Formats: sequence, C-alpha cells, structure tokens
Amino acid sequence: GWLTRSNGTGIGEVGAEVALDLAWGSPLSGRVLAHSPPRDALISWRETNQSVLALRTLPCPDASAERLLIATWSSWGVSHSEAICAQLEAALQRLARVLENRVSA
Repeated sequence: GWLTRSNGTGIGEVGAEVALDLAWGSPLSGRVLAHSPPRDALISWRETNQSVLALRTLPCPDASAERLLIATWSSWGVSHSEAICAQLEAALQRLARVLENRVSA
C-alpha cells in the first residue's frame, strides 16, 4: 500500500516481467533484474527510460531484530525526474507512517 495501488503482477523471479500501478497513478513495467525474497528487489522501469528501482533491506547496526530499507532510483535522461523523486519520497513517508502505526499499536 505504500508504493503501489494494487498487487499487479508482483515481483517474480529474475527475468520475469513486472507490471505495477504505483500509488500516485503512474505505471511501472519492466523486468526483474535481481530478487532475493522477501528482502531485495531490483527492477527496470520502462516508462522512465529504462531506469532502475532498487529496494533493499539491510541489518540494522543498532538492533539485530530490525532492518533498514534502502530505496535507490537510478535514471538516465529522464526529463521529469524531480516529480518522480518527489513521488518516491512521498511513498517512503507513507511506509514510515505504516511502520510507526505498527509499532504503536
């Protein structure tokens, strides 16, 4: 719910096609470049000139039971990159709110 509107096709195995509806209404289609369920995914994003979206989790150095989320978007020549960065930042803020509510519940 923090990044997509629906499950779409989900993120499958390496080489599989991906089709997601992002929370702000844009499509994300491409291929899975790397995937280590349930923690890491690297996918190409056709609609943004074959950019790459990486979602990774890493062990938290301060708490062994917690993980850090690393989200990276690499693009080349995308004219509307500021708007996409703002939407991705908003998605991460939604995730932070979801996680805060989970902790306080």
